[in-house]
Amino acid sequence: MITRRHLLLAPVARTRTIALTFDDFNPAALGSAEAKAANLRFLGHLDRAGLETTAFVVGGLNQEAGRRAELEAWSHAGHRIANHTWSHRNYNNPAMTGLEFAADAARAHTFVSTFRTFTPLLRFPMLKEGETAAKRDHMRLWMRTEGYRNGHVAIDGCDWLYSQYFLRSGFAPKFREPYLNHLERMANFSLGLAGRSAIEAPLTLLLHYNAINLAFLPDVIAHFRSLGWRWVDASRAFADPLYEKEPSRLPAGESLLWALDGGRERHQGEQDKVEEDILRRLL
Repeated sequence: MITRRHLLLAPVARTRTIALTFDDFNPAALGSAEAKAANLRFLGHLDRAGLETTAFVVGGLNQEAGRRAELEAWSHAGHRIANHTWSHRNYNNPAMTGLEFAADAARAHTFVSTFRTFTPLLRFPMLKEGETAAKRDHMRLWMRTEGYRNGHVAIDGCDWLYSQYFLRSGFAPKFREPYLNHLERMANFSLGLAGRSAIEAPLTLLLHYNAINLAFLPDVIAHFRSLGWRWVDASRAFADPLYEKEPSRLPAGESLLWALDGGRERHQGEQDKVEEDILRRLL
């Protein structure tokens, strides 16, 4: 569990700079029968905030003509389109080979690279980058050969879990404050890791294209600003040398800061049970 004691013990980084990134682009996660209108609402939130993000797209979820048109709207608005593989499979599964995973990423490349604002970043599904050194290094070589970099995450969380409960509640407004508190906790955890490693770089926040962010994204942006964080474009964040680092820890993956720290704390993804206890009480 990430406790308040952990956060107090970890040195705090001086910088509070943050960038938005979005994963998956699964229209079913929005909980709306009007996918086109919901997509425009998402883009409106970002436009009013003056932020450019990076959209990590699962190719297999977005082949239908209407979905492509919605992604074109993101590209037209200046947001970067990046690779989140074709089928969103867990690379840490021992049954998944490096050759199979690379082929899946290459298949997605044939789709995402057709967008005007394509950027050669690959984000691993579930942030799993290989449970063995051989698998980890296979994909690192593939990325270097294909001109890709890792679309690393600095701040991870359970927004996908919050969104599932938010949908089950019928879009209850009472989820707003717990959700903002959750993201604040996750950001503070990552800020502590950054401080412990003397990292002064913009921190990429992983969110998903889902119902809770469609509802509360303006509140998320305003909340972080009220806490003294400064939002920057995702392309600026990924240009920092921090995102070129390749942690040696195995299994590979999870948030970049956690991996660089050696995994001494429970990573954000392991907060699922703690967060689910909070969410059950909200239903």
